[in-house]
Amino acid sequence: MSTVITVKGKIPFMTQQKNLSPGKYYDSVAPVYDQLFLDPLSQAENKIVENDLNRLIRRMPARGILRVLDLGCGTGLGLELLQNVARRRRVELEYHGVDISGEMIRIAKAQHATNGIFFYEAGMENLPEEVTGLKFDLIISLFGSFSHAEQGDSLIKHFVEDMITETGTIYLMTYSRYSVKNWFAFLKDGDFDHLSSEQQYNIRNCGASVSCKAFFYSPGKMKKILKQVSCSCRLRFRSINALFELPLLKKIIRKLGFLGSLRLLKAERSLLRFIPRFGHSFITIITK
Repeated sequence: MSTVITVKGKIPFMTQQKNLSPGKYYDSVAPVYDQLFLDPLSQAENKIVENDLNRLIRRMPARGILRVLDLGCGTGLGLELLQNVARRRRVELEYHGVDISGEMIRIAKAQHATNGIFFYEAGMENLPEEVTGLKFDLIISLFGSFSHAEQGDSLIKHFVEDMITETGTIYLMTYSRYSVKNWFAFLKDGDFDHLSSEQQYNIRNCGASVSCKAFFYSPGKMKKILKQVSCSCRLRFRSINALFELPLLKKIIRKLGFLGSLRLLKAERSLLRFIPRFGHSFITIITK
């Protein structure tokens, strides 16, 4: 028998077990997923990521069409951010979104059906043929999606060597192994599992007891992976939101609204530039 779980905002969805596979987990939250991230903190984070993408695309050589692969695209947030940037930069966008959740892809197709936009139900380790034969100017994976990939090391190597153009860029957002949030949980519980590279994870604002496995990354881990890549690449690290993932501070920042949240996150981010491992969202930027 299914269990009804109440999400913040009293939005019910159904699940049958606590620790789901990533595909089943995101299938279960797909009907309410977009509503979970309407709070000012989440919207401020979206704006920071949009600004990052804008800077990356601005630095790319001018070309008529910008081809992008979005890994773990969900219901299409990455597409929306990229469309904002494409309008600003006056470039044509060819977008390919991949997600392991069939429900997420169904919603994405319903919301974003238009020319030059393609969605595929597939895992990152088993990309569809329509994608594997292409070279991309930009490969992105936003807000922890890549942390659910079982073979992250080999995938990054494959993307760098085989799937981005000679001037291509990869922008990966993963969960940070040594985030302030994880250190706080460790100090509170005295449990080293909170600092493990593999943990059960529950997405923001989802007050449910369900979770799925996620892999947590660090700058040292990413440097080790890139050492295995045959071509030379530039590697940069950024992060978003260290302190405001703590329960009390999260409540405070949300009361400030979107602009207040954005200002605080930007100020904090200037410090996280020197210690990116402490942010909740750990960003790796790889450029050929």
